[in-house]
Amino acid sequence: MKIILIEDDPLIQIELRLLLLELGHEVVGEFDRYEEVECHLEEFESVDLAFIDIQLASSYDGTDVAEMIQNRYKMNLVFLTSNVDDRVLFKSNQLKISAFLAKPFRVEDIKICLSRLPLVNKNPTITELFLKDGHTFFKLTIDDFLWAKAEDNYITIKTTKEKRLIMLPLKEFILKFSNPNVFRVHRSFVINILKIDQIQSNELKIGQEIIPISDTYKVQLLQLLNISPQ
Repeated sequence: MKIILIEDDPLIQIELRLLLLELGHEVVGEFDRYEEVECHLEEFESVDLAFIDIQLASSYDGTDVAEMIQNRYKMNLVFLTSNVDDRVLFKSNQLKISAFLAKPFRVEDIKICLSRLPLVNKNPTITELFLKDGHTFFKLTIDDFLWAKAEDNYITIKTTKEKRLIMLPLKEFILKFSNPNVFRVHRSFVINILKIDQIQSNELKIGQEIIPISDTYKVQLLQLLNISPQ
């Protein structure tokens, strides 16, 4: 996930960044006050999650930051706090804050927090699309799609009916096939999570294909499958 941190204690900010990086996530921004977030708001379109300290060293607190972000983007918002009063609870319910993470926190606390976040779908769901194969176009539907594998500037697409090699980068395929069930599990593989037959710690099986699972995507995959991380 792409994550931003809004925390005015530099030591806590560093600790949280390192723990998130250890879990395979990408920290794309770090801020310590409302005004700084406001200046960079245009950059948050692709952000999935914001960790927000409730008590900030300014006239605005974390609830103000959360409201500003929520008015502009769909993303999960997690409050960082060591104390929650009635006012914060009331405002949090109004804003539909995704979760609270109590200070001090451990890596296990972050894992549990991330595993319980609701799925945020920012894009319209596409259930079928036409892809070019040579001089013809063929229709790919979510019901038929099993997996796609990167082959340099080509991808191999496996469906319930056939296997095709087409000239299309994997990143572009992911952008075209915007569907919550089309999920990247490895830098070389995108799958249809509805077609998973088996899943183990570092790999899954769809039909006869064994597909690796990267640590970068593992937490979110388990979340999508409603599997608690061990």
